[in-house]
Amino acid sequence: LLPISILETGRLDFDRFYGSRQDLPYPYRRIGGHVVSAYPIVAGLANVPVYAAAHAAGVDLYARRAFLSHLTADLLASLSVLFLFLALRRLGRTDAESFFFALLYAFATEVWAVASRGLWQHGPSLLFLCASFWLLLSRDRRRVALSGLTLALAVVSRPTDGLVAAAAAAFVLTR
Repeated sequence: LLPISILETGRLDFDRFYGSRQDLPYPYRRIGGHVVSAYPIVAGLANVPVYAAAHAAGVDLYARRAFLSHLTADLLASLSVLFLFLALRRLGRTDAESFFFALLYAFATEVWAVASRGLWQHGPSLLFLCASFWLLLSRDRRRVALSGLTLALAVVSRPTDGLVAAAAAAFVLTR
């Protein structure tokens, strides 16, 4: 619902949907008189481009919200697989090996089974982590520095990614 709120009201709250309800659904909280998400909103923000394209095409966003969010989840999961493949290539793997392990990541972990099936914290987290690995393995100092941004986005998306960010910081310091 966040992309609908952003596109139609320019706001990050859910007042339009739950403002008058006293018994809010579990993932929402009332803070400062507004209904807000109890979870990080990165996944919802990642949804905005897909919703914006659908809105421009005249699609009823509310009626198609499950499909649009599923499409975003698919895109995020697919991009994470692509970035992992690119990172593996930087490790000196052959294209065939890199492709094999990227497919293993895609289908033998929770990527396709969970992250691509719904838009939770998993999808953006995986995308930002895999993009970070790709950037960290670069020989270009600017790209390595840019990995700080992707790691920060991973942590904002899923706070437990702070553990990976700490390990990545140690990697950069020792490198």
